[in-house]
Amino acid sequence: MSNFCESGGRILEGVGIAGRRRQIVHRSNLVVCIFAAMVLSSISGVVHGQSVWKVGVARELITPEQPMWMSGYGSRDRPADGKLTELWAKAMAIEDSQGNRLVLVTLDLVGIDHETAARIQSRVAEQVGLPRKALVLSTSHTHSGPVVGNCLRSMYFLDGSAWDLVDQYTSQLESKVVDVVTRAIADLRHAEVGWTVGRAHFAVNRRNNVESKVPELRSAQRLNGPVDHDVPILVVRDPSEENRDATDSPKIRLVVCGYACHATVLSGYQWCGDWPGYAQSALEERFPGATAMVWVGCGADQNPLPRRDVELAKQYGNEIEQAVAAAIERHEIPLNGSLDSQFAEVPIEFAMVPTREQLEETLKSSNRYEAARARLLLETMDRDGQLQTHYRYPIQTWRLGDGPTWVFLGGEVVVDYALRLKQELGAGKTWVAGYCNDVMAYIPSRRVLQEGGYEGGGAMVYYGLPSPWGESIEEQIIQETRRQVAQLGGPASDQPVSEHSRSISPRSYPDHQDLTVWRDDKDALQPIESPANWASRRADILVAMQAVMGRLPTEDELAPLDVQIRGQEDFDGYARLLISYRVDAISQVPAHLYLPRSDEANNKQKRPAVLALHPTSPLGKGVVAGEGPKENRNYAVELAKRGYVVLAPDYPSFGELADYDFHTDPYLSGTMRAIVNHRRGIDLLVARDEVDANRIGVIGHSLGGHNAMFVGVFDERIRAVVSSCGWDPFNFYYGGKLAGWASDRYMPRIRELYGLDPAQMPFDFPEVAAALAPRGFFSCSPLRDANFDAQGVRLVEPGIRDVYRLLGAEENFIVRYPDSEHDFPEATRQQSYEFLDRVLAAQPSVVGAPQ
Repeated sequence: MSNFCESGGRILEGVGIAGRRRQIVHRSNLVVCIFAAMVLSSISGVVHGQSVWKVGVARELITPEQPMWMSGYGSRDRPADGKLTELWAKAMAIEDSQGNRLVLVTLDLVGIDHETAARIQSRVAEQVGLPRKALVLSTSHTHSGPVVGNCLRSMYFLDGSAWDLVDQYTSQLESKVVDVVTRAIADLRHAEVGWTVGRAHFAVNRRNNVESKVPELRSAQRLNGPVDHDVPILVVRDPSEENRDATDSPKIRLVVCGYACHATVLSGYQWCGDWPGYAQSALEERFPGATAMVWVGCGADQNPLPRRDVELAKQYGNEIEQAVAAAIERHEIPLNGSLDSQFAEVPIEFAMVPTREQLEETLKSSNRYEAARARLLLETMDRDGQLQTHYRYPIQTWRLGDGPTWVFLGGEVVVDYALRLKQELGAGKTWVAGYCNDVMAYIPSRRVLQEGGYEGGGAMVYYGLPSPWGESIEEQIIQETRRQVAQLGGPASDQPVSEHSRSISPRSYPDHQDLTVWRDDKDALQPIESPANWASRRADILVAMQAVMGRLPTEDELAPLDVQIRGQEDFDGYARLLISYRVDAISQVPAHLYLPRSDEANNKQKRPAVLALHPTSPLGKGVVAGEGPKENRNYAVELAKRGYVVLAPDYPSFGELADYDFHTDPYLSGTMRAIVNHRRGIDLLVARDEVDANRIGVIGHSLGGHNAMFVGVFDERIRAVVSSCGWDPFNFYYGGKLAGWASDRYMPRIRELYGLDPAQMPFDFPEVAAALAPRGFFSCSPLRDANFDAQGVRLVEPGIRDVYRLLGAEENFIVRYPDSEHDFPEATRQQSYEFLDRVLAAQPSVVGAPQ
């Protein structure tokens, strides 16, 4: 959030990236890189020429050799008459050191049906012994490819000769796919494999935005509806000595990437891979000699907008290429470990199945698509004796060593599935593909199913299925996916998704600044009349915060703390330890630990402790030591002199974490990453012998101000929170312009789910402040703060105070409005220290205390 920057200028300005092409150390571990031993430890899994992986690659043209009907749009009235790009079948075979193999095939097709996929899979198993769970057939869903098999059969009105061409093409396609899989396996050779995640932004939720208004909405930063802008990337390099690029790194041999968006830029009569095809071409031009494969995520309700122009298709393909190149340049993580896979077909019920009489009546419909579906269903009934009440839906998962868990779902899957699975399983390493193995229909979430519309059920007619899906569809798919992921070593399928909530689905409140109501078990609004009523509202607030920030992990998802002491500096009245502490499997946090000096009489007394969170500055934790250019930021030093044990960590993207990569992080937001880091900091403090675990506080200015509030809400061990220049109601923040809050460093879902609209936000800062009650909360809200509007704080202060009064703790809520700009003035800062002393029952030191 640039408005919070304390030092001015771009934080990373002047930092070159050319020499960091193959960074394989996670940014959160950069703190330990000053120690050679730890650096060597962090990179030991990748040694040029000694990789345990083998990868094979093959490709085959599948562009029709003669004019035939195109798939994707029922409005077309003639066969294809030209070609913009070739259509391809491409295969990647990957094998680990134990001989486990997986094969991914990408196809420039709108989809394939169950029967076609089954024949391919059976022939592959017969010829090369590859089990069903190890082979994925992924289609790009280009709407400029040919009709294949029975996919969307009721949408087309072709004569016998046209259907003969479809059957011939499908038979040839099957043979070509079997051949390309066989050749990819035969091509297996040693490789270095890495992964990363980039971002692209051309997908727009088509259910929530009128297409003609998208340019205007995008310009105003008011696009609406959920999206998934991640671009997951797998990178395969040739480790042989003769294959080096300009930086002496192994050359890229294969790039596999995905993005959640319909391939519907074009709707003409020329064969084309649409944006996925142009992305592959751009990537292969960017990395000479490499093969590029593109898969499509949960993009059923996502369109590339604007569209209908070849140059736009190329532009979007180039955007994918740029996202991939930038991500590889920024942060490529080596893949280690072994492969594993799971596959199952789940019986998903239809909402209803029509009778023969109903179908015969529908045959008379003037809607030719309804009549065509009825005819197909009657043919099925005549052949099989009945219609099935369910459909066997394919779900497949892969575990790529210690890297991503890759989920492959059939059909046209709406974005809600990817967002939910990332929420429950972890963001950066959870990849979710749609359009895989069988494209039988749209796959709506419960939300979309209930809303209805094309994706919710209207499109079923074009796929020839009898009715919309039953309401259990989302839970069935999620449960089976979670079961498979658990089998692959991921979280248990019945593991709660958060320590603080049963689910991550926030209840709706008409006004988040109104703290006088709660929702009962029937979801009805009721007046808050007791602490128990407020406890229910508070629980809803925590759920809503996690809907935006991502879920808070459970304790068993975190690693042992593993505190490393890197050095010590002695000052008048205190010592400062240079430390790092482990948060989870991938991250360590660099921090300063301030230890006050004691006389012999006080050596055995437990002390209060404070987490000191720094404002926005490239100096990170150094700012709270008074090392920055601005005054009134040295609260870590002042509190240490006052007798507090103080921990000052770096926030991701500042200080020693300046190059932190939020895209590959397991947490959905920088805010949640920081909350987890800060909670682990509290773990560190309470574990120390000299700290009284019942007297813990947190203090912060600006960036540190709101993060002090966030960690305070989620960690009730914190008894007192001091926030300087850290908050106002969302509609007061720059007149409701929330773009600053939606960066990777903060909460991207504010843009990607809630359209930067304060009215759509499921929580607001008055709720955050009230959720701290009855614990202590001190707010410094300057009258001339250009970032956070003190008038907004004044407006909601009475409501927050009423919550504190309800809980019998009104004295624990203090707001000060100094006549200053974005600052933490001396007098107000001293008042906050006195507040901490009172709430934490601390006795400030006499020697070394600030005058």
